[in-house]
Amino acid sequence: MLATVTDEKRHATPEEQQTLARYVGWGGLPQAFDHRNADWRREFEELSQVLTGDSYANARRSTQDAHYTPVEVIRGIYKGLGRLGFTGGRVADFGAGTGHFIGAMPDDMRAASDYTAVELDPVTASIGQLLYPKAGYINRGFETVFVPTGYFDAVVGNPPFGQQSLYDADHRDLSDFSIHNYFLAKSVDKLRPGGVMAVVVSRYFMDAANSAAREHIAERAHLLGAIRLPNTAFKENALTEVTTDIVFFQRAREGEVTNKRWVEIEPILDYDSNDQIHINRYYVDHPQQMLGTMALVRGAHGDKPELLPLTSGDLSAHIDQALQILPEGRYVPADRAEPEPGTELPALVLPESVKVGGHFITPSGELARRLPDVLTDHAYELVVARNAVAAERMRAMVGIRDTLRCLMACELTGAFEWPADAVAGESVAYVQGEDPSPARAPRLWSEGKDSADTCSARN
Repeated sequence: MLATVTDEKRHATPEEQQTLARYVGWGGLPQAFDHRNADWRREFEELSQVLTGDSYANARRSTQDAHYTPVEVIRGIYKGLGRLGFTGGRVADFGAGTGHFIGAMPDDMRAASDYTAVELDPVTASIGQLLYPKAGYINRGFETVFVPTGYFDAVVGNPPFGQQSLYDADHRDLSDFSIHNYFLAKSVDKLRPGGVMAVVVSRYFMDAANSAAREHIAERAHLLGAIRLPNTAFKENALTEVTTDIVFFQRAREGEVTNKRWVEIEPILDYDSNDQIHINRYYVDHPQQMLGTMALVRGAHGDKPELLPLTSGDLSAHIDQALQILPEGRYVPADRAEPEPGTELPALVLPESVKVGGHFITPSGELARRLPDVLTDHAYELVVARNAVAAERMRAMVGIRDTLRCLMACELTGAFEWPADAVAGESVAYVQGEDPSPARAPRLWSEGKDSADTCSARN
């Protein structure tokens, strides 16, 4: 169905959206990608035929952490944001999946928000975009997405729980963090001062002996509250029992001092064995925020701490009660000044052939250079040449580069549609009477992304 809608380049119908919404990803299903597992042979062969290349590799990779969040947890997050005073603004989910957090957002809050969703898996991202066409979906890894510091008013979501690390050229200081803690730390950086974040995290973020990630965030944000969920909260969705937390942060404003008491952990005693369980000091100070009883549970690799559920009441009611610890009205909406008329560049959709750092001619005939994308927008800046001669040369070189790339594409496809005499004429018009050596190319161009191709074409 996804392939049909995509090939026909249209929006999904309401009936198709209902079907697509049933997709839950590959979290917890590594068996379906294991060629050695005889019990899953049929599923393995079917997936190998349906998904190919990058789609198959991305789906297989997502089995590690593509566990979707129960709707009662998401609704609790939005109730918490509402209690803090958030009613709408720039909202981001940097591991969005198919958009469960978008779908469960209160209608009035969604209508007042500009939602950005980042999702690595192409199948999942495509489904999310069809389900929520008004959201800005970015089908890339979070580590490759350029987000201006302090851009968002709120961040929500359920970041991946893996232990692998990511390389982010713009955030090398986070390279030692696990993917889980990297998502949290980078998300805080993208909040404006006073902005709020409400996300589901692994218990190990709060309880790990290594406090580096907590220290990093505590230097930049206030912990407004936390709720420990029982290990059964994700059982229906993720087919596993895992203890998680909902954490609420607010990016500190300049001059504010954050409370770092929650950075440390302390021991409590297991009721049955009397052995120590190390938990975050926040829960020692606020035991009512744990929706159950911490205990050592025997597993395949020995005993591990888990929060066993309460014996009475439903999860939604317990979350609602725990949300009362959040300070009411703490969030203050952003006061964003409207840009002065004429100061913003027109929005452009640039072709993939124009790489970051590459030059191009705008529809209005101005010379420009592509910058890293800002979320879903293609960013660029206008280029002012040193003089009229340099400008003429650079414009001509853009034409030669585009001509060269067109010819290369024609050779690959076998469809020679570009008139050869026009190509020759364009090239000759520029290089005739000119020294074709790279040294004569404008200095600004020779430092750009396209200098090698263009100088080769000129020669």
